[in-house]
Amino acid sequence: MPEQLFQSPWGNIPADADVRPFSRIRSAGAQLNRNNKRHHYISVTYMAGFADERRRVWAYRADEPQKPLHLPPANTGYERYYYSQPLPDGGQENHRFEDLWNAIETVWPETLRAIASRRLSPAVSFNTLGMATIMRTRVPAARERNEVLLAAKLRAEFQALEAIGRLPPEFQRYAGQLDTVPVGVNPHETLLAMRADFKQFGDQCFQMGFEVLHNGLDTPFITSDNPVCIYDPRQRPAARRPYEFDGQVELIFPLDARTLLRGSNRLAPVNQLVRQGPALHT
Repeated sequence: MPEQLFQSPWGNIPADADVRPFSRIRSAGAQLNRNNKRHHYISVTYMAGFADERRRVWAYRADEPQKPLHLPPANTGYERYYYSQPLPDGGQENHRFEDLWNAIETVWPETLRAIASRRLSPAVSFNTLGMATIMRTRVPAARERNEVLLAAKLRAEFQALEAIGRLPPEFQRYAGQLDTVPVGVNPHETLLAMRADFKQFGDQCFQMGFEVLHNGLDTPFITSDNPVCIYDPRQRPAARRPYEFDGQVELIFPLDARTLLRGSNRLAPVNQLVRQGPALHT
């Protein structure tokens, strides 16, 4: 399934002078016995854009935000076997999703250099929206959302069976309790749900044009483990809820400490970088 995620008629993007479209990068191949354990849900290459002069980032954990960690990017934002999938023979493969992310990560440094020099090209646009796509769909927030949705669907199905008297015998002990019984979801199902997430984000990109804004302030941009925010810009900032919009839509995605991607349905043409915007100042 991972190899098919980016296959589309729009993948034939011309290279410019020094930026390769990620669609031209091939993964390492089907070496099923590879044992890639540390799966980064936040790209190391992406985090490097927020590193300080010591090539480290400050990582603030949700459970102890008052105790930040000063770490190399490779030492944070990962979980063991996070993207691993079961095989039909009972084994497990540990690299195909990582290889998929790697295609975009490989071209990310050259894409950022082009953006820093305020260049635009089909390859720069393609790679930037590719990074936004995976950073929206690969992160724990996306997988946890799918887990909640899958659990709610399963609970509703069993409640419907109970209502018509068709609850399987092995589940009769839960009769009358189906609104409170914990529901477990196979983690593999949340990986398969990424396909729908990719399509949904692609549909949203076709509602927006995009621009890159440059940071002219002394304070760098920061990022998180859920860095792509989509919202309704008509709401007051304090009232905005991520991913809820109706008609008006805006996207914010920090690309590194000095640049961010802004999407808006007021920019055209859609689904591409329209311009390199002015520097942000106070």
